[in-house]
Amino acid sequence: MSVQPYLFDLICLFNISNLRNSGCDNHPASDDIRGEGLLERIATERIVQGFPKTRIYILTNNDVLRRIRYVFDLKDSTVVEIFSMADFSATEEQVAAWLKKEDDEAFLKLADVEFAAFLNGFINFKRGKREGEQPKPEARLNNNMVFQKLRIALNLKAEDILEIFELAEFRLSSHELSAFFRKPGNKNYRECKDQVLRNFLLGLQNQLRPSDKGLDSESV
Repeated sequence: MSVQPYLFDLICLFNISNLRNSGCDNHPASDDIRGEGLLERIATERIVQGFPKTRIYILTNNDVLRRIRYVFDLKDSTVVEIFSMADFSATEEQVAAWLKKEDDEAFLKLADVEFAAFLNGFINFKRGKREGEQPKPEARLNNNMVFQKLRIALNLKAEDILEIFELAEFRLSSHELSAFFRKPGNKNYRECKDQVLRNFLLGLQNQLRPSDKGLDSESV
């Protein structure tokens, strides 16, 4: 077996890590880089339990929407309804394009404000729509915000979330978990990395669709 591909993966991982550590995650252009998929997804032959674990995988809004739709078995028409519950207009044609893979000509990037609207609607969909004006969707999203909105929508307590992570064979302490839900200015705040959000979604899949455990995410 050649060592060169693995060295190449490590070099790419090092470069992307440096890009993030330099503060580029907070730069307006970083969302465009991630969303357009300009950072290569470098695949290896081993795919484990729903998400590739031996490749560089940049999680996008489209990826998370696709996974949520699959885990909760949502029809395109239901996704449109969820958007409407946040007073946001979306069509089935848009939904279909958001769910396409990046290499499909019909693929459409899901912007932060659009995904925020979906998550706000998902909260109403799962817990009942509150009366009055709906919260305005955020113009910028990060993994912490996505994780928090999903936690609220599913009405999950800390112990529930830790159990979900265990279903993905991902270990996390209650202290580490609480740090994801702190305000950014809090000294105990911790950035939610893609790996954490991926494993949370994988755990949800294993919990709600156990017969599909180990399904390759690329086939969803």
